[in-house]
Amino acid sequence: MLSPLEKGAGVNEKLPVVGKTTDYPLTEFNHQAHNTAIYEALKLDLKTQQAANYLIDSLKNTGKLPENFITKKEAENLGWKTGKKPVPDGKIIGGEPYSNIEGLLPSAPERKWFEADINYTGTKSRGKERLYYSDDGLLYFTRDHQTLIPMGRWK
Repeated sequence: MLSPLEKGAGVNEKLPVVGKTTDYPLTEFNHQAHNTAIYEALKLDLKTQQAANYLIDSLKNTGKLPENFITKKEAENLGWKTGKKPVPDGKIIGGEPYSNIEGLLPSAPERKWFEADINYTGTKSRGKERLYYSDDGLLYFTRDHQTLIPMGRWK
């Protein structure tokens, strides 16, 4: 058990220096923690990509999202309210035009982008995971609305 420091005593006066850390460059610390964090992020990316596979299959086979995807307007007509009421049972929001105002997705003359929810669980919140697909076949996904990861092409 450690004994308390006397009032007014400095730490360096009472605690011995066990070893120096100046010989260890700070850039070499936490490689394991850093690699673990990257590994966890990559696992989440893979999970999101796998969850989007059936959307991509539908786009490739039919040129559109699965039948259970509806636009925001269609969801509102069925009683959905952003952040207040969940999307009706079995329905997921997707197929909406995506403006790409921030310019995060590649642009080209006449290219149109669309978005679809990924991993929607039927709660009030739609979550942050989205599939972005263009009318000329590009595919991207995000887990956070900011980092976009390319997934290839659907046509």
